[in-house]
Amino acid sequence: VFGAKNISDELNFMACKIKNDVFNKKYKYSDIAVLCPDADSIRHMATAVFEKHGIPVFSDTKKTLMSTQLCAFVTTALDIANGGFEYESMFAFLKTGLCGISFDRISMLENYVRMWKIRGKSWEGEWTKNPNGLYESRESAEKTAQKLEILNSLRKRVIAPIEKFESGIGG
Repeated sequence: VFGAKNISDELNFMACKIKNDVFNKKYKYSDIAVLCPDADSIRHMATAVFEKHGIPVFSDTKKTLMSTQLCAFVTTALDIANGGFEYESMFAFLKTGLCGISFDRISMLENYVRMWKIRGKSWEGEWTKNPNGLYESRESAEKTAQKLEILNSLRKRVIAPIEKFESGIGG
């Protein structure tokens, strides 16, 4: 039994003990497990300490089904099909990482949607409002038109699979 002042000292002591036992051929790394009642709170610190001492780390974490990207993708798609193209559902869907749209493009869409308060059926029609907002921009009319074209292209790319999904589930 060892009493340490803090968790860092305790982890360093364990790492040294493990390293010593493996070095002296008492155990192999695969024979050793470190268990603690609140692993989530120290997981990152323990991993860092053990890696600093050259000890291989495997950390077993339980994940709920709802925490997976695929499940989030499907449930947000169902939310959209059930409740329309609402802001929260749309961007939760896009931010799953499974839509094939870069974070920069999602941010561009989100800025426009928030600026112009686009909700529901507004996703289905062509967007025509200035992507720079109401103020005068130094940007050329051509550049503004290009931004709007990109936004409409993204909008279509986002809603097409959702509409197909909706029709497939009888939405």
